[in-house]
Amino acid sequence: MFLSAFAKSQENRALQKEVDFLSDKYNDIFPTRLRQLIEEKPTTITAVARELGISRQAVSQYTMGIGQPNADKLLQIAEYFDVSCDWLVGRQGGAKSFDMDMAGVCKFLNMSEECVVFLRELGQFAADYPGTLDALFAAEKFHEVMRSLLKYRYSLEGQRDAERTQADRETKTKWINSVFIEHLVATTELENIIQAWETEIVGEKKSITEQIRETLKIEQSTD
Repeated sequence: MFLSAFAKSQENRALQKEVDFLSDKYNDIFPTRLRQLIEEKPTTITAVARELGISRQAVSQYTMGIGQPNADKLLQIAEYFDVSCDWLVGRQGGAKSFDMDMAGVCKFLNMSEECVVFLRELGQFAADYPGTLDALFAAEKFHEVMRSLLKYRYSLEGQRDAERTQADRETKTKWINSVFIEHLVATTELENIIQAWETEIVGEKKSITEQIRETLKIEQSTD
């Protein structure tokens, strides 16, 4: 009976591992973007298969992440949807469109087209608040905040991957500690930059944040 239960447990673990593997493949960049393009065009898997001269099953496998096109088919897919191959496979700095100006900016900044578009929209929004965006990007503390946020995001992904792959306890503990440290640093840095702005611009010895905290403490003590 014990052996039967152990075998069942092993079978369940193997099944869960397979499910996690397929889920990761499904959520990879290429299949995710291919599904997005099919929906946006809009078109169907059958129509894409006909355009590529391959079976519907092959395209379906592309969208699920369990099959990968060769270089020729990848180029055909990119041309059919009018996007770049770099963007399709998630290459860093790869622009979605064939716009050479956009592609150049993406390559120079090492960012995706979505990031570049966001920065452009942020610049347009900041036009109503003169000088604020320049002041923000020029602040070294803001640079530290962004670095901390990126490291925090990466540490979260590392912890997630360690859990999914059933890594050893030491590896999991390392990532849990990393998440805690990076979260603490990121939130502290963000608070520091806000307090620095308040002190610098308003000209108070104590930042507005500190004043608010002291006021709340007084109110709580009198309740």
